[in-house]
Amino acid sequence: AGSIHSVSRAYKLNSEGELLWQSSLTDSPTTSSPSQCNSVVEDATNNLVIAGYLNNSNTPGTSNKYAWIVKIDSTGNFIWQNTFGGTGDDRAESIVASADGGYVFAGRSNSTDGDVIGNKGSYDGWVVKLDQSGKMLWQHTLGGSSSDYANSIQETSDGAYVVAGSTQSSDGDFTKNRGSNDLWIAKLDSNGQTQWSHTYGGSQSEVAEKVIQIIGGYALAGYSSSSDYDLTQNKGAN
Repeated sequence: AGSIHSVSRAYKLNSEGELLWQSSLTDSPTTSSPSQCNSVVEDATNNLVIAGYLNNSNTPGTSNKYAWIVKIDSTGNFIWQNTFGGTGDDRAESIVASADGGYVFAGRSNSTDGDVIGNKGSYDGWVVKLDQSGKMLWQHTLGGSSSDYANSIQETSDGAYVVAGSTQSSDGDFTKNRGSNDLWIAKLDSNGQTQWSHTYGGSQSEVAEKVIQIIGGYALAGYSSSSDYDLTQNKGAN
């Protein structure tokens, strides 16, 4: 009996939710390593770009992971794939197609080498800009000395990027923490430099899972277990 591991697949459905095709991403010529897909976006040319992580098969018995980006065409045919990270745990959680034809993903990293520059301690939120062929153009870390995760990213109307997630830090990019996890939102310019960042929460745990730009600002969705500070009501647990 061989080992069993997760196999990532892409599925295309019609407007009625019926399956049109499926594509096994880890059966492509690129890899057969365990993997997970977390986000997908359609670009301006109707290709699909998928983000997640790939286990580091070169280091058996470890939990090291690479951020993993795969591009397929509108019928599920493989175009390219690329991995990003260092010797730690690096994951892509959210990806968007940018107006210039490239892509930007957000996730987490605790590497201090390889593609990751500027780790501030433990896990940082990690944002990476790619061109249309999957080549890295820049990367940026957001965090402090504790664990910080980026869960969502969107390109804004002025060509910048807004990112959201959770933080346990009270230093570095997040100088205020009310207890446990706070949710955070940050805006990066088109070159990946932080323009501003804010945290919100209470004495328990808050996590932002999605951020979008709306008229006049931004909207965050996630979960909270607090009933103090920025959270005035809690109906029980999260």
